This record gives sequence, C-alpha cells and structure tokens, in this order.
Amino acid sequence: MEALLELLDAGGVSLASAAGRLGLSEGQALAALTEQGAAIESRRQGDDHGSVGGAFG
Repeated sequence: MEALLELLDAGGVSLASAAGRLGLSEGQALAALTEQGAAIESRRQGDDHGSVGGAFG
C-alpha cells in the first residue's frame, strides 16, 4: 500500500500504471486505496471525541 501511495504521490503515473508496477490489478489498487481512505476517515471521526458527523456534528 505504501509503495502504491508513493508512486501516485510522485505524479505522472496513472492508477493502472502504478498498480501494474506493483503486480496488482487496477481494481485491487483501487480497493486498497478505498480501504485506506475509510480507515483514515474512521480515525479522523474518532479524533472528534465521539461526535457524530465530524466537523459538522
């Protein structure tokens, strides 16, 4: 996952190309990024000390 993010952060490479370099399908790479995003969002909402709706709650 870290390597995928590094490739995408460097720019100039598509998701499909970055995935291919790592031996993943584009779908696998997208799923990994989606899971990572959900985990980050979950932690972020947890940092709101239990408030529902994050900054809007």
